[in-house]
Amino acid sequence: MLELFCFLLALNFDCFLCGLALGVTGIRISTLAALLVAGCSAFCFGAAMALGGGLLAWLPVRFLHDLGLALLLLLTLGWIVSFCAKKSERGLAGLWRRPEKLDANADKTLSAVEALLLALALALDNISGGLAFGLLGERPALWAGLAAATTFLLLAGANALGRGLLRELKRD
Repeated sequence: MLELFCFLLALNFDCFLCGLALGVTGIRISTLAALLVAGCSAFCFGAAMALGGGLLAWLPVRFLHDLGLALLLLLTLGWIVSFCAKKSERGLAGLWRRPEKLDANADKTLSAVEALLLALALALDNISGGLAFGLLGERPALWAGLAAATTFLLLAGANALGRGLLRELKRD
């Protein structure tokens, strides 16, 4: 179980980086926005887990384990390619390069509506991770709840840390 929780932390590390990036640009993520992102991540994670669990009844376990590994590998490679693309200023890769663009009305607070795009971007990896967890036969409700809590804590905590760092840098 500890290994699965560590995997869940690694899967949601992008939430930490995103919260930190927004925080050091001076953008506060509202509690409602962080809850929305966490809920979207939990829904995607739980739905994918349920799908993975359902596939266990129909397909050979070895094939499903290989499929889960392939999905995680493809997702990782896709993120690396989109992050490293030189001309990528739009879409999800553009959010990593310019996180302040999420704050559409420039009020320095990420509202619930503005968080929808962020929720989509951060929930994408939870789909493949949830499928992999489901293929292991784990309980979707438990792990979806843990995914939501992890997402919320990493996103909101890193955002507060980033804003604190920004205040300290401005003071010096």
